[in-house]
Amino acid sequence: ILEETAWRVAREIRLAQQLAVVEGRWYQIRFLHNSDRLVIRRQDGTETEIKLPPQIDLELTTFTNNQFFFYPSGAPSMGGTVPLANGRGEKRYVKVTVGAGRVRVTRER
Repeated sequence: ILEETAWRVAREIRLAQQLAVVEGRWYQIRFLHNSDRLVIRRQDGTETEIKLPPQIDLELTTFTNNQFFFYPSGAPSMGGTVPLANGRGEKRYVKVTVGAGRVRVTRER
């Protein structure tokens, strides 16, 4: 379930990136580690909340204030890493690279 959740988070981030380009609007992605969810907010204020499965922990990200934006160009406001963990000590990392905004899932920090 850890691997599936990491890929789902990556897909949601990619979707926000694609929509930012298509719609010509910015998208904000906030990671709420205390409630294990992420919130994707469109420039017009519309929000989508993604709750992670109960057995998956969203840890502190490396994004400033645990959030970043995709600009209408598709570029992220910054790069960073989203760590996800299960109760057995396993982790996956969803990484967003600065510049092009490549989104990927890895086993290494």
